[in-house]
Amino acid sequence: STDAADVLMLIAGRELKARPRVATTLEAESGFNDPMAVIMVTALVTWLGAGEAPSPWLFAIGIVWSLIAGALIGWFGGRAIAVAERRMGLPLGLYPIFAAASAVFLFALAQSIGASGFLAAYLAGVALRSAPKRRAAEATARFSDGVAWLSQIGLFLMLGLLVTPSHALAVAVPALGVALVLILVARPLAVLVCLLPEKFRPNERAFIAWMGLRGAVPIFLGGFPVLLGVENANLYFSTAFAVVIASLVIQGWTAGPVSRLARIAPPIEGRKGWRDMAAIGAVTVGFAGASFAASIAAGLIDRQGPVFSAPTVAELREMVAPPSSPSSGGVRLGTLPADWMELDMEERRRLFARIVASLIASENEHVLRDRATLERFAGLEANGTRLD
Repeated sequence: STDAADVLMLIAGRELKARPRVATTLEAESGFNDPMAVIMVTALVTWLGAGEAPSPWLFAIGIVWSLIAGALIGWFGGRAIAVAERRMGLPLGLYPIFAAASAVFLFALAQSIGASGFLAAYLAGVALRSAPKRRAAEATARFSDGVAWLSQIGLFLMLGLLVTPSHALAVAVPALGVALVLILVARPLAVLVCLLPEKFRPNERAFIAWMGLRGAVPIFLGGFPVLLGVENANLYFSTAFAVVIASLVIQGWTAGPVSRLARIAPPIEGRKGWRDMAAIGAVTVGFAGASFAASIAAGLIDRQGPVFSAPTVAELREMVAPPSSPSSGGVRLGTLPADWMELDMEERRRLFARIVASLIASENEHVLRDRATLERFAGLEANGTRLD
C-alpha cells in the first residue's frame, strides 16, 4: 500500500514537477489502493486469528460488496455535500468543518454496512472537489491539507510508541530485503501489467514504478495483528515499520534525481546527470550499510538485555528451555512441546498460560524472599545492630 500523503507531498514539491498525466496517475493510485489494502489485511488477520480459512466465495463477494458500496456511498455522498454547501449560508470558516464532518459521517455509514469507509471518504473528497460553483473551495482545500499533515504526524507518533527499537533493529536486514523486492521487482511488474492499455512512455512507466512510497498506512495496517493478538504479531509490526523506513529513505530521498534521469522533471541548470546517479547509489548503499550495522548492534544489545523477551515463537522456545540447556541465566521452568507448531490455537494458549504462570510464580517467590530479607535488615538496623 503506497502512501497518498507522501506521494502528493513529493509531487507538489519545488524540486519535483511531474507532468500532469503522471501526477494524476500517482494521486489516483495512492488513493484507491489503500481501501483494498485495508480489506485484504483485515481479512488475512481475521483468518490468522480464527485459525481457519474463510469460504473463497464469501471472501470474494465481501470484497466486491465493500468496494462497490463504498464507491457509491462516497461518490454520491460527495455530490450531496457539494449541493448542501451551495444551498447553505454558513460563515466562510465553517465550510471546511462541514466538509470534514460529512466525510466522517460517510466513512461511518459505509463501515456500518460492511463497505469500505476509506474508499467512501476518498471518493467523497474527489466528488466534492470536482463539483462546480463551490463556496469556500480554497479554504476547504487548505484546511484539508493541514488536517492531513496533522493526522499523519499524530499517526506516526502514536505508531512509533508501539515500536520496540530492538525488534525493529533485529529485522533491519530482512526488512531491507523485503523493501528491495517491493521496489525493484514487485512494483515494476505491477505497474507494467496495469499500464499496458495506457499510452505511457517508457520513462513515465519507470518513474511511476519508482514512486511507490510506503508511509503511515502500512504501519497502521501492521498494527492490526498486534490488536487481535495474532501469533508473532510484533514481528509483523516491526517488519512493516522497517520496510516503511527503507521505502521513505530510498525512494523519498531519490525521487528528485530519478525524476530528472527519467526526464519527468526538467533538469537543474548546470547539474550533470552522473551526479543524480551518484546520489541514488549513495542513498541506497548508505541505507543498506546502516541496516547491516543496526542488525549487528541489535544482536549485541540482545545479549545484554533481559532474558524474558519473546516476540517470536523461536525466542519463546529458547526462553522456557529446560535448565540443562546452555544459557546465560534467567528463569527456566518449562519447555514448549516438540509439536508446538502443529497444535491448535486453543491448546497453544492453554500451554502458554501454564508456562508463563510458572514463570510469574517463580519471580514472585524471588520478590517475596528479597522483601523478607530487606525487612529483616530493617529490623536489625532499628534495634541498633550494625550491618557490615
